[in-house]
Amino acid sequence: MKAFFNNIKERWVKYLIETFVIVIGILGAFAIESWGESRKENEEEHRLLIQLKQEYEQNLSQLNSKISIRNELINSAEILLEVIDKKKTLSQDSFDLYLSRTLVTPTFDPVNNDLAVSGKLYILNNEELRIALSHWSSNVLDVIEEEEIWLGYRDEHYLPFLIEHYSVRTLMSHVWADFEITGQVLIEKTEQSNISMGKSNRKLSYHDLINDTPLEDHLAIAITTNNLTNLLSITVKERIQDMLDLINSELQK
Repeated sequence: MKAFFNNIKERWVKYLIETFVIVIGILGAFAIESWGESRKENEEEHRLLIQLKQEYEQNLSQLNSKISIRNELINSAEILLEVIDKKKTLSQDSFDLYLSRTLVTPTFDPVNNDLAVSGKLYILNNEELRIALSHWSSNVLDVIEEEEIWLGYRDEHYLPFLIEHYSVRTLMSHVWADFEITGQVLIEKTEQSNISMGKSNRKLSYHDLINDTPLEDHLAIAITTNNLTNLLSITVKERIQDMLDLINSELQK
């Protein structure tokens, strides 16, 4: 009888050990699978962060370039207003150069990956970064809308005015020759554009333009709209920098 109970006891111990080994094996398999999935998610998040860093660094560089071009436009328009108000003297060529710079229409065309639509937004663990990225499109919209206002005004009012009272050909010739401006627009900044249309053969005098036409009003609108666009751009620039700070912080973990 005693042998019988010892036999049962040995079997139960054996069954318990086997069961324990099976349970440990199952739990271990789940742990390995969970670790593998977690590692895969971390790698995917890291790749996305690298991509976002590159894209928003490009956006920041482009935005700085557009701000710089608008500052040149604003500065040129202010110099021309000084010529009008204070009778400041300029050479004809210098006047044409400054006037040509008021014709540029820099437009911000950011890299825009809609992570919310693609579902990749929730790969990111940082909630603050997710919120900032989800608001990106609306942040840029105000800048783009203001750029379109200046573009529309230039094409519908300013250019027709200059065509009637001056020489747009001469001004556009200056635009393409002015590498300080076009160099910030061209993809290959080390190469000048080879476009050359020459200047008008008509005898131009800027004195007639500043004395007998409402040029000052067009210049005032150019300064106002582009200054407002730059103020909006600076806000976007700060938000890009905030996102880059968050991205870099995540990459350093």
